[in-house]
Amino acid sequence: MKEKIKYIIIGILVGFIVFPTVALGGTFVSSLIHGKGEKEAIKILSEQVDALAGRVTVVETKVTNVESKVSNVENTVSNVQNQLAKDELCQQAQKLYTLIPPMQKDPATGQYIGRQMASNIVDEYKATLDYYNTAVAQNNIQEYGDPAVLQIDLNLIKQYYDAYESAKAKCGE
Repeated sequence: MKEKIKYIIIGILVGFIVFPTVALGGTFVSSLIHGKGEKEAIKILSEQVDALAGRVTVVETKVTNVESKVSNVENTVSNVQNQLAKDELCQQAQKLYTLIPPMQKDPATGQYIGRQMASNIVDEYKATLDYYNTAVAQNNIQEYGDPAVLQIDLNLIKQYYDAYESAKAKCGE
């Protein structure tokens, strides 16, 4: 991209400065050195060439400055886009943090599975995991419910929890 800009600017300069100078150079040069000696004519032409080289140097410096500014703008745009993407991920993580799936019903009893309804998915996942582990360890279906149904509920909550953890990791929090 930078190389293209450089060539375009140099092309414009050639078109507007160098070409007219060369095209009109015959008239300009002949009137400039008309009646002068060879050494004096060469001196006059070398001064004109030096002046033209100075102009080219100034233009090259300006091109470099423009390229630098374009690069800075591109970097700024990239940084803003990255920050916007990060902000969106952080918002998604915050939504997932408070999103808790509905409780599951035990098909045998028709009752909702007894788990703590926490205020966020992290606490809910930990509470449900503890409840499941206790139910499996004690094997008391009457008090805790069917472990197979508890496993289904735990898997559902884990999906929500994993989605939250993934968004949080991408957000960088």
